[in-house]
Amino acid sequence: LGETESTPCVLTVLEPVKLTKIAPTSDVVDLKVGELFEISVDVVGKEVPKVQLTKDAPLSVSQPLTDINVLLGQPGTFNLTCDAFPAPKVSWFFNDTELKNSSKHKIEAKQNIFSLTVNKCDHPDVGTYRAHIDNGIDHTKQTAKLHVGVKPKVEAAKPANDQ
Repeated sequence: LGETESTPCVLTVLEPVKLTKIAPTSDVVDLKVGELFEISVDVVGKEVPKVQLTKDAPLSVSQPLTDINVLLGQPGTFNLTCDAFPAPKVSWFFNDTELKNSSKHKIEAKQNIFSLTVNKCDHPDVGTYRAHIDNGIDHTKQTAKLHVGVKPKVEAAKPANDQ
């Protein structure tokens, strides 16, 4: 800061750097999450160097996973809502085995809503499900349980034998 000229160099960032202030204060620009901001410096008679910044947002789980109860043979869906920039990748696990899209498991991501649907729930599907959320800057995990129940059978009362 305060220089009018400098020697060209290559800047290699080995770990994330958070830019919090540029002096003078009147020149500070509040970036929106994910918005690109270009900085250019005019050095008389030289090419104008340009830098692009993006503001990262830490992971924020606004709707965590919750336990679900489903009837035998019905689908069960886990949902979580997570905001972050860059957008996170969510991996799903059942009893520590990673799940992939299949006829049994449907994995979806729509904007910031991530879901796992377990189709045709059966007793072997009962257990703990885990979502591992990672955006390359931050990571967290969420867990919830799936319970499978059976619809009770209601039988008509049999008339008592008159003897």
